[in-house]
Amino acid sequence: MRALTSVAGVQSLRSITARSSSARVLDLHSLALDAGEDPDHRARPMFMHPVLNRTIIVKHHPRVGEFENGLERGAIVTKVIFPFDPTDLDLGGQFLLVDDPDLVDQLARHLDWRDIDMGRDLMMLRLIDRLPTLDPFLLHEAFVANKIDVAPCYFRLSATDKTEMRDFVARQVETLIGLCFGGITVSDAQAKRLSELILAEGDSPELAPLRMAMRMESVEFAQAMFCWKAVLYYRWRSRLLGPEIKATHRSIIGVELSRFDPDSARFARAAISQLEALVLDCERRIAEMFRIYDEVFDALTAQRTPEPFRRFLIDGPRLFARLGERMGRLEQLTSYWSHQFPGLRTRQLRPEAIYDGLRNLLSALSLGTPLTEVAQDGEKTEQVWTEGDLEAWSSPKRRGRRAAS
Repeated sequence: MRALTSVAGVQSLRSITARSSSARVLDLHSLALDAGEDPDHRARPMFMHPVLNRTIIVKHHPRVGEFENGLERGAIVTKVIFPFDPTDLDLGGQFLLVDDPDLVDQLARHLDWRDIDMGRDLMMLRLIDRLPTLDPFLLHEAFVANKIDVAPCYFRLSATDKTEMRDFVARQVETLIGLCFGGITVSDAQAKRLSELILAEGDSPELAPLRMAMRMESVEFAQAMFCWKAVLYYRWRSRLLGPEIKATHRSIIGVELSRFDPDSARFARAAISQLEALVLDCERRIAEMFRIYDEVFDALTAQRTPEPFRRFLIDGPRLFARLGERMGRLEQLTSYWSHQFPGLRTRQLRPEAIYDGLRNLLSALSLGTPLTEVAQDGEKTEQVWTEGDLEAWSSPKRRGRRAAS
């Protein structure tokens, strides 16, 4: 494994874990410290090997020539970091890349696999590598789709995301307080407290009035809260991501094809068309999902009718998987394009550089490939969110039949 050292001007591992978003960093190291006494953390781990299960996994944009083996890398790689000292992240660590051809040899050489199933951990690493982001809700649905049992404690938002989401969620749930607590006047403190409870890991007795208002048993309510947290997370991310998507879209369609040779121009034109179609399709489907959410949430708060919202959250995992994929692809698109083309400017770059950027981006986005399942040779993967789902939720008559089924 390569050495990862902390030198002046380079982020330390402590800085990475403290400030990074849930979409970019999966901090199993901090989770191992925080959930060390949780029996589920040990009994239902993300990785069977205890060393892998306390690593820091990062989605990383490789720079040209960054890695010494000379392999041509994709737009985004998955880096698995092994801290040197679990008590002092400033000392740095070692890392490996999941797309390395010698990944199996590296794992076998550096870790003791006696009585541990390496195959299961390899499958997990490759599944994570396929995902566009590391957000906990997309991870959760990817593992469920592959029938991999992982404890709920592993699917948590980063401290940075929870802090930034708190006020946004508070504004979303203000009207719920009156519903749950008898029409009392809502204060900022009460709204923020409810937002903290919703974003927290695990259940809280303070949410019992909300559970009763939604007419749910404890287990069902816990699952519903996880789904609700997912849609709130994606809605928050979509508002931050919106301006970036528009700027990236303008930059992509502004590529000057007249500077390319005929063959390269044909490829670039087709690639730009694919990316534009991806952006428009993702935006349309995400907007439709949020419109449906608004309808059922309004029924809960304004009309005091919990059934549509309740049904929406019960069906949530199947719907949110594709929402997470689409949000993740848009995040990949904007983050890679801004990294590859600083300032979103392409005019000063050689056509060859733009050609390579488009090719790598299409590969990273895996256009046309479901991302939440590991496809076996000759085996089709399942679509988890189809046009039929959207139509069923969009039509009141269909919703009624669905709820009655």
